Amino acid sequence: MRNLIARLALFIYILASPVRLFAADYDVQLAGALQQGGTAVASTNYGLTLAGYDGTNLRLLSTDTSGRLSLNIAMIGGVALALGQTTMASSLPVTLASDQSTVTTSDTATLVDDATFTPATGRVLMTGSEFDDTSPDSVNEGDGGALRMSANRNLYSTLRDAAGNERGANVTAGNGLVVDGSAVTQPVSGTVTANAGTGTFTSSDTATGIDDAAFTPATTRVIQVGFEFDDTTPDSVDEGDRGSARMSANRNQYNTIRDAAGNERGVNVTADNALVVSGTVAHSAAVSGNPNYLGVFAQADAAALDSSGVVDGDLSRLKSTLEGRLLVADDHPNRINCQLLRSTATTSTVLNGCGAPGATVALYVTDIQYSSSVASSTTGDEQMNLQGGTGGSCGTGTGVFFSAYGAANTGVTVNFKTPIKLGANREICMLHAGVGSKTVVLNGYIAP
Repeated sequence: MRNLIARLALFIYILASPVRLFAADYDVQLAGALQQGGTAVASTNYGLTLAGYDGTNLRLLSTDTSGRLSLNIAMIGGVALALGQTTMASSLPVTLASDQSTVTTSDTATLVDDATFTPATGRVLMTGSEFDDTSPDSVNEGDGGALRMSANRNLYSTLRDAAGNERGANVTAGNGLVVDGSAVTQPVSGTVTANAGTGTFTSSDTATGIDDAAFTPATTRVIQVGFEFDDTTPDSVDEGDRGSARMSANRNQYNTIRDAAGNERGVNVTADNALVVSGTVAHSAAVSGNPNYLGVFAQADAAALDSSGVVDGDLSRLKSTLEGRLLVADDHPNRINCQLLRSTATTSTVLNGCGAPGATVALYVTDIQYSSSVASSTTGDEQMNLQGGTGGSCGTGTGVFFSAYGAANTGVTVNFKTPIKLGANREICMLHAGVGSKTVVLNGYIAP
């Protein structure tokens, strides 16, 4: 039917209780084009126009362009709802249907037993414990319960032994764990940090090595060891046992030499730190075995004596002939040979080669050869005199140590078994007042 007027109006009161609909005799005439689901409704179709009553006026309900009803869920009965958390009395009760499907919330922090936990991704829950040191309640087998903590919020923990007994550990006021030495020794591996009294003592890589393993200097670790000082009643060890080595009161390790038969042999050392060496054959006893002999370097008779590389103060090997005869010299290595020739009356004159030798040494005279063309006499100084002194011509501290008399054109030769020693740093001079040719040759050496 066309051009009809609907005589029905619906009043919708939205209360704090379920919605109620009331019919009243109000005429509502359709005006303008109607839309349904975004499509215009033909004018030949008629429908109901819904309106709401606010207590005074009728008000049309609004929709969006698709025909969906617009609702203000922030208000109920004209009263704005309080957003956020509030008390139970100010909140609307919500009842879930008994056949409601699973309600999905945010990610849970619980895990299935024995499930994998992923760090930085898996969720955790903050937990609390109970402080009760007066009368803590026990739990029954299979029950859950609250853990205990101290007043400082430190969680209580005890150790459980192999039999299931709870064992507390003793800790000193210095935070040191007390270890009972009566228990079975427990091995320790890895890095162990212990209280060293002052500071922290940290152990590192082990210094032990496998038997017969390579040792690398400056890399492989070593351990300092200590020995025992016991000179009164040192204890012996049994075969296969380990034991501490011995040392002196001055911390010097004791050592003995073990012979081929396994006997321990001590060695004798003098107070001058010289090792005492004794042969295996006594004096006047027959030689047997391999006694110690004194050996020298043997050279052929025609071979030159080699002194290359040897300087003053060096050690040098002894030399012998091929038959074992020791080669010796009957003179001094620092020998001197002095001469003087004069054809006139001679005042005190230094022999060539017999000047002052030095402050710490002296001239030693072993041989003298003298000849003269003039006969000696006892008049004045008309005889050959050898004297020592200083000043360049024996003018100071002069002293005659040898005089010789002879006929003209004769000679005198003297060899001293015991050398004549002059004073330190003294020269040798000849004095002969006779007119004629005079010759003197003197041999000796320089020594302290």
